[in-house]
Amino acid sequence: MIPRRTARTPLAAALVALAALALGALPEAPQVTPLLAATALQPLRGAGADARGADVTGPWLRVESAGPGAMLGIGNAAPLDPPLDLRDRFVSLRVRVDHAERLTGAELALSSREGAFLIPVTVFADEPMNLLQSGQWLDLTLGFGAARSVGTPDRAAIERVEWRLSERAEPGPPLVGWVGGLSARPLPPAGVVSLTFDDGYDDHYAIAAPMLAEHGFRGTAYVMPDQIGLPGYLTLEQLHALERDFHWDVAAHHFTPFTDFPPAELPGILDGIQGYLAAQGLGAGRLHLAYPLGKHDARILALVRARFATARLASGGAETLPPADPLRLRAYNVLATTPPAAIAAAARRARDEREWLILMFHYLVDAPQRDTEYPIGALREALVGISDSGVAVRPVSEVWRDQGGASPAR
Repeated sequence: MIPRRTARTPLAAALVALAALALGALPEAPQVTPLLAATALQPLRGAGADARGADVTGPWLRVESAGPGAMLGIGNAAPLDPPLDLRDRFVSLRVRVDHAERLTGAELALSSREGAFLIPVTVFADEPMNLLQSGQWLDLTLGFGAARSVGTPDRAAIERVEWRLSERAEPGPPLVGWVGGLSARPLPPAGVVSLTFDDGYDDHYAIAAPMLAEHGFRGTAYVMPDQIGLPGYLTLEQLHALERDFHWDVAAHHFTPFTDFPPAELPGILDGIQGYLAAQGLGAGRLHLAYPLGKHDARILALVRARFATARLASGGAETLPPADPLRLRAYNVLATTPPAAIAAAARRARDEREWLILMFHYLVDAPQRDTEYPIGALREALVGISDSGVAVRPVSEVWRDQGGASPAR
């Protein structure tokens, strides 16, 4: 969601009243045996009190930070023998953070004798924008595409694992990190790119769709029903043409972050967005959502999970295939200053590391004046770079379908 040209108008009461369709159930997540259980981990640095326990998912280690400004490290102290071979695999770390408002950074360090891979996790000051939120266990999947190498690490001989959390320097309650173990999953046969366009601006039909079609690409338009037909936004006819003529997804979005709504209002808002798209005869895209500004919390996540097959955040970089949670898909936020070469490089990483790169665009203009505006000429150049990479480009609904994804339970 980024406002443009007009003020928001409320969703019509008739739209809110539309009920969502009855749909099938989400698949259960596969059970994965940890390569490194919590019983093999211990505090390594910046630690205060710690405790051990277990729940239905297995054992865990809980560690408080030593205090403001600390970097808390949790991992294995002695080298693993035999080491982990992570070639052709991505990792999954079961984690939880308490007092996440104290968090300033997070990364997973995977080290061999020759060096280390440092895989970052995006952290914002505004907690609802983050994957890591207070009190929520998370299976955090991490590919190697975003890893920074220190030295010359050997992916086939990982001896040390360390989960690192950085705490704010200001006084406050201690940051708490929980770890439930590290697993690895095989990479898929190939990576993929999804080109997504937020808010439903008219330039997505007039400029982006024909430009993508020149390369045989199809996109995903996340649209806001209460903006459709307003000046500067897509008309209903253009939405149908995007789906019918250009074979795009027309998916769900909203002007206002869901965290801004009182709890009693949000179910009707979500039903109204999806119900409008269904009532207009739009297809598979209506089961896919983009969170406004990427903001969500546990309450919102439960409501979204009952209604949508996937939901996209607004940051985080490339996603793994399969994603750990399809209702928190990570994305690459393309800003005015993002060079086309950086987009092309990200596409090559998605190809090589077999990841899902979800690119997020907003306005398309000749000369950007704001961060969320992207130059038309730069988009043209970026599309050439993506095409040259040879990676597949597909709408979000198709990627999810090909992962065996089902529809929500409602």
